[in-house]
Amino acid sequence: MRKKPIPPPKGDESTTRRISSERDLDAVKTKYLKLSKEELVNRLIAVEQYLAENQKRWKANQFEQFQ
Repeated sequence: MRKKPIPPPKGDESTTRRISSERDLDAVKTKYLKLSKEELVNRLIAVEQYLAENQKRWKANQFEQFQ
């Protein structure tokens, strides 16, 4: 019996902003090791989407500043 696919999470800016560069990386690693492969892929896709959207906004902002 196959697991029901987990839909990728939406790029939630509030969640991403809460990530601290000073967090306990061992705890983060442990958390990710508990996730399934599908959950990890979905999370990676969500992060890539979030980065792509921010890059697009940044480029648009830079273009507006030089006009």
